[in-house]
Amino acid sequence: MSERLTITPLGPYIGAQVSGLDVTRPLSDNQFEQLYHAVLRHQVVFLREQAITPQQQRALALRFGDLHIHPVYPHAEGVEEIIVLDTHNDNPPDNDNWHTDVTFIDTP
Repeated sequence: MSERLTITPLGPYIGAQVSGLDVTRPLSDNQFEQLYHAVLRHQVVFLREQAITPQQQRALALRFGDLHIHPVYPHAEGVEEIIVLDTHNDNPPDNDNWHTDVTFIDTP
């Protein structure tokens, strides 16, 4: 896969789709720098059709900085930093309105 990512803005102010990246593999410094700057510029990025494991998600997220372990929500097996937010017919959304989490800790 090429080192050059394709960043496609999805609107005039926020959001972009990132293509040309396989996050199931470790990213080169160049790839990560492009992804990092896309997040800074667009605030929200979409990495479509990435079948990553919780361990791979954790590894990618750690490149952005320290991770938090949520004190209440269940986490992925063996990866405490990845919480499971699952919505389906037997588990409808319980916090689909604006909210903030863990404001009771020193650094939420």
